[in-house]
Amino acid sequence: MAGAGSYLTTDAAPSERRRHQRIYVALVSSRRFRVDFAGVPGGDDRPVYDLSLGGFSCGRPTELPTTSFPFVLHNDNDAQPIRGEAEVRAVVSDGRIGCAFVALDPAESERLTRWLIDYILANARVRIGEEEARAIVEGNSFL
Repeated sequence: MAGAGSYLTTDAAPSERRRHQRIYVALVSSRRFRVDFAGVPGGDDRPVYDLSLGGFSCGRPTELPTTSFPFVLHNDNDAQPIRGEAEVRAVVSDGRIGCAFVALDPAESERLTRWLIDYILANARVRIGEEEARAIVEGNSFL
């Protein structure tokens, strides 16, 4: 696995197995997610494309962080953002980057779980309940 400053550059999904299922959150929805990279040039208000309990992908900032960085994750349906620390793990040629959480307080992790469950329940094309949504969020990645 690539470490900070050593990025996986790819046009396809990495062959490594992810621990958590990624949830595609860039749907046209009332729930918009975005992230700010604290202190990174061009790192304000980046769109989030997918999100999991392990990290996120987002639009690439002007400058790529070479070490772990503080982030602020915003959800338009919650006035209180989630704060933590992440590092870049992948750079994709379409202008996205993949980031993994390296520090996330347990309370923030539980809030993120709630955000993702609510997102799935609001956007699922089939009727599912809270337990099924939680199983998707907390379950292993299908990839």
